Amino acid sequence: MRAGTLQLVQELSVRIGISQSELLNMIVEGSLRDIFLSFSNSAASIIDRFEVLMQAHQLPPTDIAQILSPWNIKLSVLQDRERTVDYLTTSLLQELADWFYVSRDWLLGYDVPVVNTGQAIHQWPHSEDEFNKFIIPSAENKNCDIIFFSNENSPKGECKNKSGILIKKNESASGVNYYPVLSVIPQRINHEQRRWVEQAIRSHGRTCPIRSVIIPEGTAIALAQGTTLPTLIFRNI
Repeated sequence: MRAGTLQLVQELSVRIGISQSELLNMIVEGSLRDIFLSFSNSAASIIDRFEVLMQAHQLPPTDIAQILSPWNIKLSVLQDRERTVDYLTTSLLQELADWFYVSRDWLLGYDVPVVNTGQAIHQWPHSEDEFNKFIIPSAENKNCDIIFFSNENSPKGECKNKSGILIKKNESASGVNYYPVLSVIPQRINHEQRRWVEQAIRSHGRTCPIRSVIIPEGTAIALAQGTTLPTLIFRNI
């Protein structure tokens, strides 16, 4: 393998949170499908992404079946990939995308980033009141773990002025608890916004995990561009 190719594989595997061998298998399989099985590739992409989404959130098959019971998807269906594809309707996939804060188009198999970072929900709150409602754990927002992050390779001084957010939530569907992670893309914040962050950590850090961390440049870029599942990054911070 050429040095440049190896470096790219190493960087991408870190970004999406899988091993280099798993990434290479995905690339080879995907390329062969594109060349020889273009019609079936779309359906395969949908089931692959559905499975990746469920596995990334560490949901066992029994819980997945219970969550999807309103769509009459049983465990016996999930054991057969071809049968599962038949049940993955557009409306179901769109609802799952909303539940797990990923792009609807991505889950539908389109060639787009995992997270649609242009949506308002992935942007910083504009006022202190909005920030508190969005961040401070409550019965309404269901936040259970919050990370403010910055890039370790930011230019001098920028590390403290640019921040993104990862918010882990405790959600429930059909009696099953699941824990999606909402990402807020990094942006330059002013002194007033920095005060909001410090106040949240100081006032609520003892009752709910709220912390500020510095993460690798590649990880920060992946979150900013929406190219990875936020829950994979969250687990490794």
